[in-house]
Amino acid sequence: MNIYETIKALVFNDSAQNYLGNVEEPSNINNINIFDDLGYESLSFVQLIIELEEAFDIVIPDDLILMNSFDTIGQIHDIISNLLKNKE
Repeated sequence: MNIYETIKALVFNDSAQNYLGNVEEPSNINNINIFDDLGYESLSFVQLIIELEEAFDIVIPDDLILMNSFDTIGQIHDIISNLLKNKE
């Protein structure tokens, strides 16, 4: 699974559905706002951060863990990609 597919799977995983309700996955999710469009809030956001760190074996620096930095799937993808490049 590539980075984008992994992020998409985490955003729309079963545990996410527990607090989001039954959300249909849109066809183009790159610009979907996880807070405004999907209903993520602080607790679900923290859970997503933890799941991303575990899935990619990275530590997301505190200065990047801002809700406005992780608004969209596209932003999340860019942050994870950059962290993975710096890890190599």
